[in-house]
Amino acid sequence: MKSQLPNIVSQLKQGSIQEIFATAIKHEESIENYYFEQTTYEKEQIEKLDIRGCHFKNVSLLQSKWNGCYLLDVYFENCDIANTQFQNCLIKRVHFKNCKLLGSTFDECIFDHVFIDTCAFQYTSISESKIKTLEIDETNAKEASFYQNTIQHLQFNHTDLTLSEFHHSSLNQVDLSTSRIDGFKITTFDLKGAIVSPLQAIDLSKLLGIQIKE
Repeated sequence: MKSQLPNIVSQLKQGSIQEIFATAIKHEESIENYYFEQTTYEKEQIEKLDIRGCHFKNVSLLQSKWNGCYLLDVYFENCDIANTQFQNCLIKRVHFKNCKLLGSTFDECIFDHVFIDTCAFQYTSISESKIKTLEIDETNAKEASFYQNTIQHLQFNHTDLTLSEFHHSSLNQVDLSTSRIDGFKITTFDLKGAIVSPLQAIDLSKLLGIQIKE
């Protein structure tokens, strides 16, 4: 299942990201239909904020904490979101394009039609989350971690999953065949039903203790 892209209007408002976020947080208002470019909003504590129909381009949001936020129809383009914590967030129809997400954590979140496209996703963790629809394309996800997630639709396309780890996150019917899975860390239970290439099957046979004789 392909992820639905954000639904964003063509004419977006502009303004200071610091002022707009501060006002929305103070008055418990949503941020809707804004375009933010070439700016920073770093090391911030963002609580229960609704962001809808917004486009962030070349924005640095690194080392921030997002708690209980709702992101709907949001496009992050060339953004730095590294070492950022997302806790109990609903992320729906959100597109991360060419973003730095390395070292970030997503805990107890809901992913609903989320597209991670050509991103730096190394050392990123998704845990205790519900993955309704998540597509990860042409992304460096080395040593990424997936812990205790409920997965409905997860898709990897040409993604580097070297040394990545899956624990209590079933990959049943998940296609890994175009991705790199060297040093993959996964239990046989979570691997059951995954779709792999013949060469990957040989590598994964080690998990079963099988020796292949040539």
